[in-house]
Amino acid sequence: MLFVGVAAGLIFLLGVLALVSLLGQVGTVLVLMAGAAGAGHVFAKRWLSRRKPLPVSTQRVVEQPDLPTSAEIPTDLKTFERPEARSVPKTFRARDTTPATASAPFPAAEMRFVAGGESLWIAGRDVGRSLLYVGAWQEETAREEPSLLDPALPVGEVGAITPIDLPYWPTYRDCDPAQRGMYLDWLASGCDDANVGIGYVFLIFYGLERRALIDQQDHDAVLKALLFLLERHAEQSGSFRRYATSLAWQIVAMSIHESRIKSKRVVRLLETRHRHDAVDLAVAMAFFQARNEPMPEPLAWAYCRQDPRCINSVVARRNPDRFRTLFRQRWQENPGLLGDKPLIFGKRPQRVAHQPANNSLLDGWHESEVSWSLDIPDATAITRQFKPWAALWNRCVDDLKGFDRLAKVGEEPAESAEAYEALPVELRVQDHPHLAAWSRLRETYADRFGVSLIPVGELAETRDIEFKASLSKRDSLALAEAGGRWASVSSRTRG
Repeated sequence: MLFVGVAAGLIFLLGVLALVSLLGQVGTVLVLMAGAAGAGHVFAKRWLSRRKPLPVSTQRVVEQPDLPTSAEIPTDLKTFERPEARSVPKTFRARDTTPATASAPFPAAEMRFVAGGESLWIAGRDVGRSLLYVGAWQEETAREEPSLLDPALPVGEVGAITPIDLPYWPTYRDCDPAQRGMYLDWLASGCDDANVGIGYVFLIFYGLERRALIDQQDHDAVLKALLFLLERHAEQSGSFRRYATSLAWQIVAMSIHESRIKSKRVVRLLETRHRHDAVDLAVAMAFFQARNEPMPEPLAWAYCRQDPRCINSVVARRNPDRFRTLFRQRWQENPGLLGDKPLIFGKRPQRVAHQPANNSLLDGWHESEVSWSLDIPDATAITRQFKPWAALWNRCVDDLKGFDRLAKVGEEPAESAEAYEALPVELRVQDHPHLAAWSRLRETYADRFGVSLIPVGELAETRDIEFKASLSKRDSLALAEAGGRWASVSSRTRG
């Protein structure tokens, strides 16, 4: 038996060697790897099956701290308790926008909000006209509200001028006395100085963010203040413009189904100079639709500016004021461009989200994974319903081409009769340049019945047309337009 076994083993070994020689080097590596994997699997399985559990005394135990009961939670944190979920339509259902109590930035009991219109004197300045937080900063507070006005901090003299602007993410507490004095002077003036450093503008903006997002109060007053600041500082800082407009549209989205803000604020927001994206337009459309109000002209204008069906013409860019005036007047003449039907909304909602600039809110935004975002119905997804808007835009471009062609060659529109007559009728707000000359001719050739028969030659002189025995059709029409309201002009009449 032993001999047979040895012979069989030798025969198997010779077969393996022959196989290896055929497969070559690669085959050898693959065979060895497969064998090693199989052996390792068998060994690990047997070792784990023999392993005994550790005694309880050697196991690591992590003790959990006792959580406080509801009775032990301080009463001054009730402001940040999570509100009960309200029943809202599915397309308007929003994510929870209230931070958890454990990550609430700054307890409400240590500061109060001044909603404007009251007398609040700090360091000899009445700052009560502005929207701001006032209170004492506590050393043990985990997170500080950067805009909090602490009356106990030293302040520079009234009217002192400091050229030093505030750093990025400024706080009132970290300002030096001269900077605090300049900030309070600016607040006392009603924030009317458009040349103030952008750091001071961000400082008051932080408080507006907290009031709208955390306290969720005074939305109309906050939106009004944002529009006021945007009008004065939007061109000063692109960063502030983005943060302020994002917060403004977030407030509008939060107010779609509630009477938190006035419609005129949204119209004013649409009239800001920068372009509005599809999210902004969707918010505005949902807002006016929920109130059963017609779409305003600034909304149509903002939509057409980003609609690829609308002509992006140099005519509109060279004549921005005339083009906007023409579009507005024709919109007012045709208020029912969308008809009486309500807007059609797409199946997929539009997400509206705001990332705060306030550093204290930003910390809580990252740690608690809370974002102030919500879904709204999107009417911009159904583009076919806005074809009348694009058609109105394109007609305005076409009707301004004649005037633009004459103005481009250097003629002064206010002194050129040709440029004046090339304007659409809606834009002829001033008198015709030749009106005075026509009035004199009318009085000169008027008979006792008040009828004026004006020679063609006299009219031709007012239009710088060379008089001939017969006039061309173009010149005849020009003269007929010039004097047609008073007299019948014939091209065969000689002066």
